[in-house]
Amino acid sequence: MELATLSPPFARMLNPEGYSPMHLALQHGQYQTVRALMNFDPELIQVYGRGRITPLHYVAEKEGDEELELLAEFLCACKSSIEDLTSRCETAVHIAVKNHNLKAFKVLFGWLKRVYLTEILNWKDEDGNTVMHIAVSGEPQKEIILALHESVDLDVKNLQGKTAREILQDYGKMSGIEGSVVRSPTCDLSLSNNVLLLFSMPKIT
Repeated sequence: MELATLSPPFARMLNPEGYSPMHLALQHGQYQTVRALMNFDPELIQVYGRGRITPLHYVAEKEGDEELELLAEFLCACKSSIEDLTSRCETAVHIAVKNHNLKAFKVLFGWLKRVYLTEILNWKDEDGNTVMHIAVSGEPQKEIILALHESVDLDVKNLQGKTAREILQDYGKMSGIEGSVVRSPTCDLSLSNNVLLLFSMPKIT
């Protein structure tokens, strides 16, 4: 920290591998140093490393308690960091969902609602995928889908011409549960059927 204080540009410099001092401190679990750097200059949270990965992107991927606390601290210290994109045009929310990091997603989603920036949830990565596209791809991440469905546009198309609605409906057909019909909101439904019901509703124009 003394070096960073004496020479502020040092804190933003990347080593030959493409990492800043904050990136390196995170990688080595030196959380006290991370916080010291953050307090020294909150904008260090936005320094791009290899692949345009920022410290915020890094902690959004990890599932540890320390990283989760830092995720919340980073957002509070540098609000605009949530808008930073990787070289693949991914937001921190994209990264959390791609890594099935539910705890990080909850922190990020709660923050976006709190600061009225939920439009970021509709931002696309380099493949045209929104966060919802990722959540419904492969094995659907049901808790994330249920959290997102009122905050995102289900009919945004990715570069393959698919909407999140269509991807989940395709999953339902493959799983043999596409025909599940819910007639009463008081019925005891499985989470899978609740999720499919949301996506079977027609688009409102």
